[in-house]
Amino acid sequence: MSIDWNALGITSQDPALINAYANAANAGTSNYSAIAQAAYNQAKLNGDNDRLAFDKANAALSQAMNYSNTFGYAPGGNWQTWGPGGPSQPIPGTSPLSAQGQWFSQANTAAGLTGYFNNPMTWQYQPGTFVISDPNQGGNGAVGQILPNGQIQQISGDVATAMGYNPQLAARIPGNDFYTMTIAQQGGMGLGQGQTQQTIAAQQAMAGMAKDVAGVTGLYTAPQQTSAQLWQTLDRPTQEAYIQQAGGNLAQAQANYAQVAGTPTPQASLQMQALYGSYGVPTAGQQTMAQNEQNYTQWLRSAQEARLNQQLQQQTANNYLTLLSNLRGPADYAKYQQVLGATPGGMSDLVRAAAGQYIPGGGATTGVQPQAVNLQNFVGQVGQGTSQDQQNLQNSLVAPNQMAPQTWNALTDSQKQMLLGTWEAQGYTQADAKNLFSQSLPKYATNAPATGQFKLM
Repeated sequence: MSIDWNALGITSQDPALINAYANAANAGTSNYSAIAQAAYNQAKLNGDNDRLAFDKANAALSQAMNYSNTFGYAPGGNWQTWGPGGPSQPIPGTSPLSAQGQWFSQANTAAGLTGYFNNPMTWQYQPGTFVISDPNQGGNGAVGQILPNGQIQQISGDVATAMGYNPQLAARIPGNDFYTMTIAQQGGMGLGQGQTQQTIAAQQAMAGMAKDVAGVTGLYTAPQQTSAQLWQTLDRPTQEAYIQQAGGNLAQAQANYAQVAGTPTPQASLQMQALYGSYGVPTAGQQTMAQNEQNYTQWLRSAQEARLNQQLQQQTANNYLTLLSNLRGPADYAKYQQVLGATPGGMSDLVRAAAGQYIPGGGATTGVQPQAVNLQNFVGQVGQGTSQDQQNLQNSLVAPNQMAPQTWNALTDSQKQMLLGTWEAQGYTQADAKNLFSQSLPKYATNAPATGQFKLM
């Protein structure tokens, strides 16, 4: 960047002044050119030669740049005048750039530990600034100094004077603001000036924790702002009203407002919705979709089992009806023997005839009326079983190979079946019983031609 020296009214090409202007131009601060020009012009008006005027301009420029490098800006004042009335010195407590860098470092450190950043540059009064509770604005004249956390540390007049306090240069604060900014140990509310902001890292951490909790419980709750963050959203009169309601206890006031502001409502995660269906937060005792399906399956199985039992009962009833419709013959075959003339005594006569005690006659009945079988007397016989008398008669029946030969042909089919059934009850098969009887018959054989035959059976 080149400088038009003639436009500035400077005819000398003094190297020192040229370097000063070049440094100011490279710094991008146009005010420095005006400061140097004003100092040069004032020196010329005082009758100084070019060299002395250049030196004064260079000194003014160097001083302005030193202030700028130290504090980040050039304080006001009359830069054309040297000594009293010249460039004003920064007021006591003005923070140099090095201190501001330290505050930012402290704020960053605190943010890394707590997740909340408190920007000192947003404060109205920078740390180190002396302040006074303005009596003209409801104050009591108390003196304090701004701390690095934005609060006021109240100090006595003597201590303040020893620290460089100048009442004329101190910032005058309304009494109410002085009270709310003063730390609680000094009888104030301790609100300070900070506007706490949650860092991105803290937001990500809280979102991660909320996600982890949702993975365990199935409920996602958006990370809640702290009571201090919620508190910062209130205006000052509302904050003071809460503090007054809490008896001056700031922490309690913040907690009270946080309770009023409410907490985020939990929402069912996608995994929980898959378990319960398209619901919001499940209520106590609400069953999952899988449980509902299991309950339905159990009900369906019970219903199917009940229907199957009903079908079996109907089938059994139908079978009984079918059996009843197919029943034929006497109700009791043992008693039926009393109907036949060959065995008027029933089973006892049949057993005696088998033993050869008499030869039963045929073609006659005793006049006893037979009883036809039906379902009722059939089931009754099955339930009652064989009587003791009948059992005794069965036990006294002769073996098949001892059956009287002359009796067999005189018996009816039912009487033969009674005998075969009795032998079967004794342990023989009906086929073997017939074979044993046949094998026990006498054998007649001869080599000479027979003139006649004798047929026993």
